[in-house]
Amino acid sequence: MVRDEVLKAVTTALEGPVRVIPERRGFEHRRGVPDSVFWLTPADSRFTCKPLPVLIELEGSFANAVDDFAKFANRYDKQEEYQYSVQAPIIGDSGAERTLERMQYDIIGIRANLLTDQNEINEGRMHEEFSSWFKIFQTNINTAASIKHHLSQTVVEWHLSFTMFGHEFATKIPFILSGSNAVNGDMIARVGCPTLPGVVVVNNKHDSRDHTDLYHNTAVEFPTFHPIRFRGSGW
Repeated sequence: MVRDEVLKAVTTALEGPVRVIPERRGFEHRRGVPDSVFWLTPADSRFTCKPLPVLIELEGSFANAVDDFAKFANRYDKQEEYQYSVQAPIIGDSGAERTLERMQYDIIGIRANLLTDQNEINEGRMHEEFSSWFKIFQTNINTAASIKHHLSQTVVEWHLSFTMFGHEFATKIPFILSGSNAVNGDMIARVGCPTLPGVVVVNNKHDSRDHTDLYHNTAVEFPTFHPIRFRGSGW
């Protein structure tokens, strides 16, 4: 059974502010996809994980970026230095094997001159501008937590929503309080998969904005945290 004090601590942390971890992938010989990823994680330092990526790609057209989002989904089984997965943290005694789930990618396309005063920019400038954007608007990322029960586990859903360039992104990530019980492989499918936000910055684009939904099988990993981190004495 989940101790009330642990459940309360986790819920409070997920209702609090967000920390943004910037990661530039599109440069020199350490190239990855997409060009930049901004990881959203609870600001509470007890969570040392990167649950949700915001995927950013620079392209010459909106259609050209589709392949890079597919590559993000498909690189989970390769020996890569970058993370190609979402994470569903477990607060409990044991972890779970990585799983693949079909996820929605909510993708918008914007003009380069929405970020700067230029119609064409490079990957480094784009990363700098998005880093500045998140520093300014990080506090506008809305968070909430809701509690669900699935078999022997309690799931606290971390709800995130924010507006970027006129588009409302909304998603949720499960945080699983499992105690001493093993996490079932179908847990994510049953409680619901996150939607991954993405932005394509298009050089020399003249119309206002594009939007599409993509669907890819995407890896889910389960970083595990002992409940003692959350001021409980155990289960």
